[in-house]
Amino acid sequence: FAAFYTEERAAYMHFTQIPIHVSRLAVYTPRDKAFDFQALEDLRGKRIGMIRDFKTIPALDTLLATPGFAQVVIGNSFHQLFDLLAAGRIDALVLNHHVAEHIMRTRHLEQVVELPHALSANAAFITFSHTPGMEVLVPRVNYALFEIMVDGTYAEIFRRYVDSEID
Repeated sequence: FAAFYTEERAAYMHFTQIPIHVSRLAVYTPRDKAFDFQALEDLRGKRIGMIRDFKTIPALDTLLATPGFAQVVIGNSFHQLFDLLAAGRIDALVLNHHVAEHIMRTRHLEQVVELPHALSANAAFITFSHTPGMEVLVPRVNYALFEIMVDGTYAEIFRRYVDSEID
């Protein structure tokens, strides 16, 4: 399965060297209420929609936990957060780019935009447990991933199932 590399996870997982995708965390707002977003401080005073227990990046998680920085509005689903955004009950939402793009496309939400300056971009890798014998799979999967990246197969699969261009 795919996971982001951390030292803690490396203690019990083997990671491929080639990422399977890059996950970009971004901020979304209504097009007509977009604001200048250059740094986390620009979120001060905003109503930010998030899913319960959703972790962003440590610096933003710390700011959002700081009383008075911003109001965090908890949603039960990503679709609900987009509804809250459309209703003006939140000013922005923080979400993975591919998830947001899919929801915006399938729900025809042309009035929602991604603000410039992503919060983060993290590579996700295929992982295997440290169970004896699994380590031999890593170079094989690395080679297979390399091959499908080079010949365009990966891009085709990604477009078919994620419904977007690789960026």
